[in-house]
Amino acid sequence: MFRHIRTLRQVSGRTFSNSACRQVENKVAAKQKVFQEDNGVPVHLKGGSKDALLYSATMALTVFGTGYVVYELRLPLKRFWGARPRRPTGLKRHGASARAHCSSNPPSTASPD
Repeated sequence: MFRHIRTLRQVSGRTFSNSACRQVENKVAAKQKVFQEDNGVPVHLKGGSKDALLYSATMALTVFGTGYVVYELRLPLKRFWGARPRRPTGLKRHGASARAHCSSNPPSTASPD
């Protein structure tokens, strides 16, 4: 059992120690130079076409979302403040008394002779 553990430790150690050493170029100074230039471009668009695409997509989603929210909030308000006024539900007018209330001519006050 110990032999297996020792072999496993040797194999894992070899893979890390024998791996090829990669040299990575440091691009921080070049990026800092690009972003610190004063060329009139906003900093959120200095990254190139990917930044412009992300900015446009974000603005489109924002405008669409705002329009959708306004549309959804407008629909319930039509019920309360619509074009035609609603009659109160508690009043029921039927028959002659309703016609007297709804007529445009006021009742006459002259007494019959």
